[in-house]
Amino acid sequence: MSAPHEDSQRLMAEAPGGLPDMRGAEESLARVRQQFEHAEDPQTRGELAAEALEYVEQELKLTRERRRELDGLEGRLWARRNRLERFLIHTRGIAWWQARREPRSQSLIGSTAASLPLEQGRS
Repeated sequence: MSAPHEDSQRLMAEAPGGLPDMRGAEESLARVRQQFEHAEDPQTRGELAAEALEYVEQELKLTRERRRELDGLEGRLWARRNRLERFLIHTRGIAWWQARREPRSQSLIGSTAASLPLEQGRS
């Protein structure tokens, strides 16, 4: 099993390689769409629609593969984050963790409270 850092580097390096495949499918789909719009023969339109379906299915396949890779990476990153947080709680104490969480909660509460008067004034 590879480390999350290595996985994220690999995914980033592969992203440009996957994008041309998606771009190519989109460009091909646009070409087929244009031909479809100008075709009058029902048989030709049917063949073009079947070709377009192939490109859409290709894009769906690429999207599913990419999502699986990203979901796996996210899971490994969450596991790493949790291990680090447990280690820091063990070494620095629960007060460290609570203090680390509190500024986020306060900023969320503050931003919500700050937006209330503006929204009430607009009514």
